[in-house]
Amino acid sequence: ESPGQLYAPQGLAFDSHGSLFVADLLNARVQVFSADGEYLRHFGERGTFPQQLENPKDLAFDSEGNLYLTDSRRPYFRIFSRSA
Repeated sequence: ESPGQLYAPQGLAFDSHGSLFVADLLNARVQVFSADGEYLRHFGERGTFPQQLENPKDLAFDSEGNLYLTDSRRPYFRIFSRSA
């Protein structure tokens, strides 16, 4: 799917700036949209290496702006630092 197109979207989370993060399960990525619904960017790619995603399922932000991501095919969750 092209950037901005979703294939089996799962979890949703808003950051402190109002951007919407979507766990795009079958595209193996997280897509980010503005509060107005405009596509901004995405991250993640399909693969089995630790830095890659397989089936991102859900996500949430903590009070410091760190993003927590679960992947239904991985036995752990990932934390993306706001400063990274």
